[in-house]
Amino acid sequence: MQYFMSMAASTVATIAIVASAQAQGVMVAEQKTAGVEQSVLTSAKNLYAEASYEAALLELNSTGTKEDIDQVDTYRALCLLALDRQGDAEQTLEGLVTRRPLYAINDTEYSPRLVSMFRDVRKRVLPSTAQQLYTEAKAQYENKNYEVAVTKFKQLNSVLNDPDVSGGSGRLADLRELSDGFMKLSEQKLRDIPAPAAVAAAAPIVAPTAPPAIRIYTAVDPGVRGPVAIQQAMPAWRPTQQYLRGRVYTGRLEVVVDERGSVERATLVKSVWPSYDPLVMEAARHWTYQPAQLEGKPVKFVKIFDITVNTGDSQSR
Repeated sequence: MQYFMSMAASTVATIAIVASAQAQGVMVAEQKTAGVEQSVLTSAKNLYAEASYEAALLELNSTGTKEDIDQVDTYRALCLLALDRQGDAEQTLEGLVTRRPLYAINDTEYSPRLVSMFRDVRKRVLPSTAQQLYTEAKAQYENKNYEVAVTKFKQLNSVLNDPDVSGGSGRLADLRELSDGFMKLSEQKLRDIPAPAAVAAAAPIVAPTAPPAIRIYTAVDPGVRGPVAIQQAMPAWRPTQQYLRGRVYTGRLEVVVDERGSVERATLVKSVWPSYDPLVMEAARHWTYQPAQLEGKPVKFVKIFDITVNTGDSQSR
């Protein structure tokens, strides 16, 4: 008799749990209908607080563009650490620091383990991020986009003056000196640009004559023989971080080869890896080719090719 009473009590408890779950489902549906649904980030935080780390990760991976991507990545790293996936957590933080080099996390809001890892990642990633910022800023200067160049050089100086970088190598000291110099040059160029009113007063209005555009040919243009590489060596890469080794990384590079066979411009269409990208850009500047030809005459040509880097054997192509 006692056995049957116990079974009955268990059945009642099960029914109550199911009913509660159904009620919660109805409540969530009603909240969605009423337009008071929690944000993905808030939901993930609640799941993390309940130690539902895998569920929190699923929430974060479904986030949309309305969410704060920096906070999303921070909580993603936090969940990965809780699941003892340290390598994935570090990779997430590397992407965050590369995207937002001056981003900081609140020491009181996150676990000491995450705070410590974030600081270590910043110290490791910021030097290469600074090099990439310098490359971008200098490209803006060379393209005479001085206002953008000044903004980027100021951002670079802020990174170089960060406590996690300021005591870095001699190479970073050289980079700081170059950045200061180019920022001053950019600011001077901006000051030298005459005001529109002064230009109008100095000379009568004359319809500008645009210089003839120099066409840049591509592989789809008929009759054009593309450039032939003379020296196109990709830089080797042996990451210092153990967890980055033994992987294959891919990217895409676009180079404009001029009529003399030199690289006039190089653009990374798809990043290979933040710490490797500056090496590719620096190497591309020194590549040489037999120039492309059209009807026996050298022409400019845009060449696009994929990059593959295997950090297991340090070979790239």
